[in-house]
Amino acid sequence: MMYLVLQMALYLILAALAGVGVGWWFNHLRNRSQAVEVQAIQSIDENEDAFSIKNRLDKCFDDNAQLRRELKLSNEQLQKMSKSNTPEPAGSKNTLLEKIQVLMDDLQLRDDTILALEKELEMSRNHN
Repeated sequence: MMYLVLQMALYLILAALAGVGVGWWFNHLRNRSQAVEVQAIQSIDENEDAFSIKNRLDKCFDDNAQLRRELKLSNEQLQKMSKSNTPEPAGSKNTLLEKIQVLMDDLQLRDDTILALEKELEMSRNHN
C-alpha cells in the first residue's frame, strides 16, 4: 500500500514539474515575441515622420479588422458544428479550435502593435 502512495506522489511531483516547465516555456516564447516587436519599434529611425507612422497604423487597423472577421467566422463555424447532430470528421473540430487560437494570438499581437504605433505617433507629434 505504501508503495502505491509513494508512486502516486512521485507521479504528481513529476506532473507538477512538467506543468511548470511547459508554462515557463510558453511564457518565454510569448515574452520573446513581444521583445522582438518592441525592439523592432525602437529601432525605427527617429527621423521617421508622422505620415509614415500613420500609414503603418492604418494598415494595422485594417489587418486587425480582417483578423476579427476571420475569428468571427471561425467561431460561427464552431457553433454550427456544436449545434448540428451530424457527425463531423474527427480532426475538423480540433483544426478549427487551433485556427481560432492562432487567430486570437495574431489579433493580440496586432493590438499590441497598434498600441505601440499610437504611442510612437504621439511621441513623434510631440517632438515636432
